[in-house]
Amino acid sequence: VELPDEITNVIVCPNKRCVTNKEREPVSAKYKVLSRDPVKLKCIYCWTHVTEDDIISQFKS
Repeated sequence: VELPDEITNVIVCPNKRCVTNKEREPVSAKYKVLSRDPVKLKCIYCWTHVTEDDIISQFKS
């Protein structure tokens, strides 16, 4: 499985202040893939970096 260049609506941005985490904002979380090995993403709205460990922890909860 190969990561696409952008990922939408799969994980939640860890930045609580990100517009994608606001209930009244109809904005979907969207990330630019910065690195595939190791996996590193960047939120296109708040520029928060998300690591592979961050992603795994969201699916474990």
